[in-house]
Amino acid sequence: AVLVGDDRTWTYYALSLWTGIVTSLIVVRFWLMLGDQFTIVEGKRFFASIAMGGALGALVGSLAAAALAPIAGGRGLLGVSAGAFL
Repeated sequence: AVLVGDDRTWTYYALSLWTGIVTSLIVVRFWLMLGDQFTIVEGKRFFASIAMGGALGALVGSLAAAALAPIAGGRGLLGVSAGAFL
C-alpha cells in the first residue's frame, strides 16, 4: 500500500503479476485438493456448485469494491483486499 501511493508505475505491474501468479497457484491447488477429496460421482454432483460459489464470490467482491471505492479510495481498497487475501 505504501508503494502504490508513489508515482512508480512498476509497482502496479508487480502487484498485478504477483496476485495473478499467487491466485493461479491457489486455484490449481484448490481443485487438486477437491479432486482428492471426492469420488467421480460426488465430484459430478458438487463441482458445479463449488464453481458457482466462486463465480458468485467474484461478483459480490466486485460489487463490494465498487461500493467501497468512493469511500475508501485506492489505498483503502488495497488494504481491505490484502486483509481478505490473508
